[in-house]
Amino acid sequence: MREHAFVEMFPPYPATREGRDELISAVVLTIFITIIAIVILSVCGYPEEGTEFPRRRIAEVGARKIEW
Repeated sequence: MREHAFVEMFPPYPATREGRDELISAVVLTIFITIIAIVILSVCGYPEEGTEFPRRRIAEVGARKIEW
């Protein structure tokens, strides 16, 4: 009897079309956010341990050029 109640509470698939659409949009949104995060990290450069962000290094090089 308990198994039947569990299946009613959590069906193995979305019971309605709206539920299915919500599930699909949630998955698509998650994938989209993940792709954006990967692109941002690859463009900005994910700092390894012991290194600085590239922006800080660029600023230091720019400051040295201004001093000359």
